Amino acid sequence: MKTLKMRGGRAALLVPDPSARVFILGAESVPSSERERADFVRWRISKHLPLHHQDMRIDSQVIPVAGGAKIVAVMARESVVQEYESLFDGSSLKVGAVSLPSLSLVNLLGDRDSSTVILINIEEDYLSFLALAGRDWSLYRQKGVVLDGGPESAFDRKIDQLVQEIQNTVYFLEDKEKRRVDTLWVRCGVLEGGAEIVDRLRQRLPYSVRGFEGLIGQDWDLGEKNIFAPLVGQIS
Repeated sequence: MKTLKMRGGRAALLVPDPSARVFILGAESVPSSERERADFVRWRISKHLPLHHQDMRIDSQVIPVAGGAKIVAVMARESVVQEYESLFDGSSLKVGAVSLPSLSLVNLLGDRDSSTVILINIEEDYLSFLALAGRDWSLYRQKGVVLDGGPESAFDRKIDQLVQEIQNTVYFLEDKEKRRVDTLWVRCGVLEGGAEIVDRLRQRLPYSVRGFEGLIGQDWDLGEKNIFAPLVGQIS
């Protein structure tokens, strides 16, 4: 868990991406009232995943697009979120917004044109992909990173897996959704070897691979900018 102090003693809390499920739902129309919209989103999610637990916390954002809307919904167990929030019990900080690292990175990009880009969030044991085209969110997926093999080959195997998963995601967008991908925005949150991972991806992939460090105005070193990039995005 990473925190960054905000104005008024509030704190942004980012829980690990695997703690939640993200759904990108298309709709011709969305109910205008908040309660009806919440029921509509829960119903749409239940069509993809049976909601057996009643303690689900679901938040959503409606994004107008041509011909309707996209609903970005995040679902997590209430007990899991409360467990992270309880870490602030007894401190002077109070939790404000709760989000995921991969979603918070979107705020760093600001206004975007209609070209399709993929945001890739790389952590020690998982990576997340988010595809955007202007305001339109088209895909979100997570994948575990398997570090098998001996210590000498672990890093190379990790790079191979990253390259393969990125290519699979690009091929899906280009083949199934007819979206051409030119740019990858990569945030590497690992404590060691992060810069080398990004450099290796630039060498191996036929796309423009860009980092988030240039979008952060803080006087931090490269590693700090990558570690705290999601939090900076969350409070932007």
